[in-house]
Formats: sequence, structure tokens, C-alpha cells
Amino acid sequence: MKFNFLKTTLASVLLLGVSVGSASAGIIGFDTTYAFKLVADNDFALFSGTESKIEDLLFQNNLTWMDQTKQNNTQFTYNSASQNSYIYILALGGGGQQENISGMINGVKITDVNPLWHRFTISNTVLPGSTPSNIASGAYSVKISDLNNLINNSTAPFWSDTPLVQNSTQTVIQRAGFGAGYTMPENNGLLLKYQVQDFNINARAVAPDAASVPTPSTFAIFLLGLMGLGFARLRKAAP
Repeated sequence: MKFNFLKTTLASVLLLGVSVGSASAGIIGFDTTYAFKLVADNDFALFSGTESKIEDLLFQNNLTWMDQTKQNNTQFTYNSASQNSYIYILALGGGGQQENISGMINGVKITDVNPLWHRFTISNTVLPGSTPSNIASGAYSVKISDLNNLINNSTAPFWSDTPLVQNSTQTVIQRAGFGAGYTMPENNGLLLKYQVQDFNINARAVAPDAASVPTPSTFAIFLLGLMGLGFARLRKAAP
């Protein structure tokens, strides 16, 4: 009987230790689906990344702007434990006077939040393989490595935080139906940078409340108390 009680006590202590360790361990993320709709004249792509680097392609457009306006909301999956706490939007103009981007991510218009941004002239040197015709048709697919080279090889400060001027009069922006968008000169690209929380996207799982997780000192006190009760019961049961 003594042995059984001692075994039960030790098992309880070990179980408590496991539960405390589990509560303070790393949080496992979960995938969540978000909806977006972007319309650009002429092409766009959506990425996630860290503060300094684009990491993953979330969506690559392959439609003309006319077909983009007809497309239903598109979805992408984001893992809550992802280190990618930034959303990047690349808009590319394929020529003409309607170079722009407008849209919505997770119910938030991209013009409702002031992004960091960089505007550049499109060329084969900057974006190898890009031409006005394949950008205009949606046939061009940008490489993440090319965008990171663009960011890293800039001699001047790359990102601007000056609020972009919004436009609500261009035909494509009006046809897109979001009320306003951002414009750029002909044959230019516009790279926008947002934090994921700007669109109410959870990039990291929320850690447990510290008050609900026993500290090592609390655990030690509880352990001593449990052991004391065990030995007291053993002495009382002794003949």
C-alpha cells in the first residue's frame, strides 16, 4: 500500500511537470484562409515576407485588368506561426495612361492603410523577362529573387513613408469598384509593403497568458507540498 501511494504521488508530480512544460512550449501555428481582390493595370502579385525580405508568393495574377474586374474574391492561406509578418503587393504597368492598383485584402481596402512603397521604372535589367506585352496580358510571372535584388541593390533608402496620393477618376480604378487606388507613371512598377495586422491577419499565434502558466518557483512549492503530504500519510499509516 505504501508503494502504491508513493507511485501515485510521483506519477502526479511527473504529470504536473509535463503539463507545465507543455504550456510554456512553442506555439504551433494553424492555417487560416483569407480573401482578397486586387485589380491592376496591368498585372500584380501578392507576397508575404519579413521586414527586410520577400519570402513567399501568395498569388500571381495571370489575367488582363478587364478579366480581373470580373473575377470573384480569391483566397490565400496564411499560417499563424509564420515569421512572415509583412504583406507585399507588386503592381506592374504594361504601358498606357491607366497604370494603377486598387483592391481589398481581408475586408480592408489597400488605400485605407498608408503603406511603405517604392516606385521604379520597369526594364529587363530590373525584372528580367518583363516586357510591356506580357505584363499587359498577365503572362509575366515575377521572381522573388528579382524583387529581393531590387530591394537589396538600392543605393538610396528604398522605402518611402510619404503618403501616396489616391486616385478615384481613372477608368480602371472606377471599374474595379473600390472607390480609390494608387497610380504610377507609364511602364512603372509599384511595390507596396504592409504589416499583416493592417489587414487583421494573425501572423503569430498568441502566447498563453503568463499568469496562467506556473512559474518554476510555484511548481517547486507545489512539489514540496505534495511530497510533504505524501510522507505525512506514510508515517500515519506506519504500524
